[in-house]
Amino acid sequence: MARILVTGGSGFIGTHLINALLARSDVVSNVDVRPPVLDDHGTCWTRLDILDDASLRKHVETFKPDVIFNLAAVADISLPIEAFRANTVGLRHVLESAERLSPRPRVIHTST
Repeated sequence: MARILVTGGSGFIGTHLINALLARSDVVSNVDVRPPVLDDHGTCWTRLDILDDASLRKHVETFKPDVIFNLAAVADISLPIEAFRANTVGLRHVLESAERLSPRPRVIHTST
């Protein structure tokens, strides 16, 4: 049983990942600005924007994940460049939050 933090876990990929993790009996925390699409994922969801550095750090320090899956991202290329801050600044916040823990969690980042 591992402690797994998923950013952006309310999306398509995140929903399926969380299903697989819960089926393995992992302890899962989903941080996302959107609520999960599946009701049974509500117990592991925290409304949190990875652009909120202080809140993300506090959550990571409290949850103490073994692994972080960073799925949070904006993928709509029709949006202005400012909309992609979650993909850049948010990623930096995730990495810096992980770096503060000892032992450091493994971070798995998906690309958009």
